[in-house]
Amino acid sequence: MNKTIVLALLMFQFLCAGSQVPNWDSLPYKLNYATIRLHHDTVENALYIMGAFTRVNDTSGNIIRWNGTSTTIYNMPYFNVYSIANFKGKVHAVANGYAYRLDDSIWTPLTTADTLCGILFPYSNKLMTPQEVEISPGKSVTNIALWNGSSWTSVFNIDTLFSAGGPCGIQTIAEYKGELYFGGNMNPHGKPSISEIVRFDGQHWKDVGGGIQNTGLGGVNKLLVWKGDLFACGEFFERQGAPGNCIARWDGTSWHKLAGGVLQGNYEGDIEDMVVFNNKLYCVGRFSTADGIDAPGMAAWDGQKWCSVSDDFNGQVVSSVSLFNGSLYMSGSFRANNGDSSYRFLAKWKGGDFSDACSQGLSVPATSGSTNSDLVYPNPAYDHVYVRTPSIKSIIFYDAVGRCVLRVSDNNLKQGIDIHSLPGGLYTVRIVSDNHIAIDKILKLD
Repeated sequence: MNKTIVLALLMFQFLCAGSQVPNWDSLPYKLNYATIRLHHDTVENALYIMGAFTRVNDTSGNIIRWNGTSTTIYNMPYFNVYSIANFKGKVHAVANGYAYRLDDSIWTPLTTADTLCGILFPYSNKLMTPQEVEISPGKSVTNIALWNGSSWTSVFNIDTLFSAGGPCGIQTIAEYKGELYFGGNMNPHGKPSISEIVRFDGQHWKDVGGGIQNTGLGGVNKLLVWKGDLFACGEFFERQGAPGNCIARWDGTSWHKLAGGVLQGNYEGDIEDMVVFNNKLYCVGRFSTADGIDAPGMAAWDGQKWCSVSDDFNGQVVSSVSLFNGSLYMSGSFRANNGDSSYRFLAKWKGGDFSDACSQGLSVPATSGSTNSDLVYPNPAYDHVYVRTPSIKSIIFYDAVGRCVLRVSDNNLKQGIDIHSLPGGLYTVRIVSDNHIAIDKILKLD
């Protein structure tokens, strides 16, 4: 056997060793319901965890504060806390239409007769939030409310802009190039050009490149500024006239798509949240592929291409992601990671490689030789392989640059998997069974 073959097979055996994936640790919080959002308070340098839960480790509570060394559990008058922001050195929160300020360990209500709709956004030394104002019994107008630390002021009346949703449909606010951008699930009054997203320059409301068309779906969930551009993510699709699949980039003049975006199957999908980490834009939500690459619930955009993350949260939605003390934290409705049921609604990146499918892998020359692997055999193989794991749900083959090249979803695999049409080289195999996910590698020979 020549030196090239020996080196290739030795490298292959090295890569196969320790191929179990999970890059995430579970967190020591037992919650009775799912989490909805994570918030990094950069003023106090603390991570806040909030959602629909009402108990934490058998203690009443609906907000968790983690400062990296200790945990504080708060119990607000209302559960389902939607948004948190630090304003003038105090933590503020909105839950069930009411605003509160954290004074020491007491949540003080910020009294208003009107309904506050969720998102909190510090702006111009004030705290901004969407608001519904009742002007007479049964009749309300919609606008934006500003809190200056002692009282509320209604501004930016946009009741005439939207026929449905209005400010209570606003889910995200961002400041970009001197203008305020509002995104959400908002249906315009005969003005499709401001569908789901609109901007305010201080005097006038303006469209954003014709809006984001989505025929009444979920709209825009998050706006984020990165590398001089504004990114919008949510539930919208190119086939319906949107500028991308679940995500698009705005440069101040026009929209740009991020390759094929993300999708759940062929026609659905949703990016719930995104954050910048290690010079990539990490997106989480309800999707299974990113630009055709298998990416169950989490994917990263590096500015040129999508990268998948080799973790599977049991097919459940990852709804929020946040950066804290150099690590990524995620939350959602998931109860397991790669078949490990100790993950319940929360997970923390442990610091290893994400095994991104888009990164360059080892390219092995097509040659002959023999070796063995644990799960997929024979290895190397010419035309058929078999899998030892029982109760298989799916088997996915990836080439050296992370592209999905073969997917098998049939439990009846006694006849083996036909790989004769695959080019020679090294392939990563993802094996999903009832309660476990395993990763193996095989050498395909011509």
